[in-house]
Amino acid sequence: VRVVNISCNCGASPLADYTLRSGLTFPSSISTQQELATPGFTRVMNITTGIIGTHTCMAVNNASVDNTTISTFTITVSAAPDLTFTEDDHNDDDDNLHARVDGNVTVTCTATGRPRPSLPVWRHADKTPVVTGDRFSLASSTNLPIINGLYRVSTSFTIRDVSSSDGLNYICESFNQVDGASTDIRNFGVSKYTSSATFSLNVEAPPETTDIAESRNYHAGDTVTLRCSAFGNPLPVIAWRRARESLTGARYNITRVTSPGMDLATSILTISSATFSESG
Repeated sequence: VRVVNISCNCGASPLADYTLRSGLTFPSSISTQQELATPGFTRVMNITTGIIGTHTCMAVNNASVDNTTISTFTITVSAAPDLTFTEDDHNDDDDNLHARVDGNVTVTCTATGRPRPSLPVWRHADKTPVVTGDRFSLASSTNLPIINGLYRVSTSFTIRDVSSSDGLNYICESFNQVDGASTDIRNFGVSKYTSSATFSLNVEAPPETTDIAESRNYHAGDTVTLRCSAFGNPLPVIAWRRARESLTGARYNITRVTSPGMDLATSILTISSATFSESG
């Protein structure tokens, strides 16, 4: 954990007692007004957004009428943008982002950090920027509430008339930069932070049959093989029925085949010793 050392001392006779006062509340482990022993003190504090603000070191001894201000300084804590994704009207318990074929989807990327992060930029997986057009649109917001001293900005990405080809990885990027430091302002952190996050859009599509056995003539006692394939997301489950009833018995064998990397399901039905009753 990174820390900041606060030192305060002065020449005084008799020796002075010191007080550190804060314009904001310190973390619970440190009081907002801490009396410390002479001839000076060093206070070590974890760097968190809780210590952002102006702090004053004061000293008093038996010869002073009131506390004497020795030094006033400002602490600025920098935080790299933290990126989060949210999907409009998405109430599922999992973290995946979903869309349906022919529907619309809006995903919002929010950057949280200090100083104020840049507006998030959306990119395709190949790093090229998302360009607005007939189906793609972007909308930004810079007036989100500050939380725990951190600024928040967001950019929403909308896809209309979603197609299966939109089910890709998308990248959101944001950066912030520390202002130039003067002698009475202490900045902790590097000069520039850049954050990048990637999410995958899962496009759901209803089953679409692509391969089904053609009508053929068989003889009683023949072995009949039928094949059916269908695309879809989630992966379709193919069931075989005759006259709306499931096929059961030792003469019926069903083999299911999946294609790695494709939303394609295939089912092969084999009927041993076909009978006339199975015509149709």
